[in-house]
Amino acid sequence: MRFFKLLCHAWVALAALSSFSVATAQSASSYPDKPIRLIVPFAPGGNTDVVARVVAEGLGQRLKQSIVVENRAGAAGIVGTEYAARAAADGYTLLVGHIGALTINPYIYSSLPYDTLKDFVPISLSAKTALILCAAPKMGFKTVSDLIAAGKKDPGSLAFSTAGVGSAAYMASILFNNQTGISALDVPYKGATPATTAVVSGEVSFTFGGLAPSRGLVESGRLNALAVTSIERSPLFPDVPTMAEAGVPDFEIEDWNGILAPKGTPPAIIEKLNKAMVALLNDPATMNKLVSLGFTPAPTTPDEFSEFIRSEMKKWSAIAKSANVKVN
Repeated sequence: MRFFKLLCHAWVALAALSSFSVATAQSASSYPDKPIRLIVPFAPGGNTDVVARVVAEGLGQRLKQSIVVENRAGAAGIVGTEYAARAAADGYTLLVGHIGALTINPYIYSSLPYDTLKDFVPISLSAKTALILCAAPKMGFKTVSDLIAAGKKDPGSLAFSTAGVGSAAYMASILFNNQTGISALDVPYKGATPATTAVVSGEVSFTFGGLAPSRGLVESGRLNALAVTSIERSPLFPDVPTMAEAGVPDFEIEDWNGILAPKGTPPAIIEKLNKAMVALLNDPATMNKLVSLGFTPAPTTPDEFSEFIRSEMKKWSAIAKSANVKVN
C-alpha cells in the first residue's frame, strides 16, 4: 500500500511538471501577445536612451508587437534598474542595462537594492560607444593640454558635469583627475542631457558626453570637442584626437548597454528575444543607423553577454578601488 501511494504521488508530481512545461512552451510560442515595456534607467537624450529607441523600434517590428520605452531615471540608474529587477519574470518588462548601473555601482555604493548577477538574465549586448571630452567655449579650452594646465594652475577651479556618481562619464572624469593630477569638482545632474546643457551654458567646465548627443552642439560651436576616449578616432569626429593623442596615455573607456530580463524569465522567451536581437543588430539598416549615431552594434549570445558583464565588473572593481571611489 505504501509503495502504491508513493507511486501515485510520483505520477501526480510528474503530471503537474508536464502540465507546467506544456504551459510554459505554449506561453513562449505565443509570446509576445501584448506590448513590452523597455525600461531605460536614465532620462531621455543620453546614450542609453538613444540606443533603446533604435532597439525598441526594430525589435518591435521583428516580434510583431509594440515595445514602449519607459524612462525611469534617478540615482545613477539605480531607480530604473531596481524597478526592472522587481518586475514580473514574464518577458513583458525588459531592462536596458548600462555599464554604470550594472558593473560600476556595485563597487562604489555601500549597498544596492538589486544584484546584477542574481536578479537579471542577460539577453544580448546592444551597442558600444566612446565618450567625448567637451569643454565650455567660454572657458577658452581648445585642447586637453589647455584644460589640464588650467586645472593645475588653480586647483579646484574646474568642475565637471555627469549624470550622477557611477555613470561612465563620472568614472571617466575621476580617471581624468587621477591621471592628470588635477582636482576638478563633480557636479551631478539628473541625466546626460542636463549634464551637457550645463557645459553649454558655462555652469561647469567640462564633461565626458555621448558622441551622438554632442555632435550637433560641437558642429554649431556650442561645445569645444577636445578628445575621444576610444583607441582610434571616431568617424563622427575625425578631426578630434584620442585621449592618447592628446597626451593622456592608457585612457580608454567604452560606454555600453544591453538588454536583460528579470531573473526567472522562461528560457524559451530569452532564446526568442536573443534571436530577434541578434538578427536586428546584424541587419544592415540597423547597423548603419547605429554607426551613424556613433555606436558599434554588439550582438552576443546570453552566455557571452553574461561573461562580458563579469569581466566589466572585475575591471571597474579594480578602478573604483584604486581611485578610492565610494558612496555611502
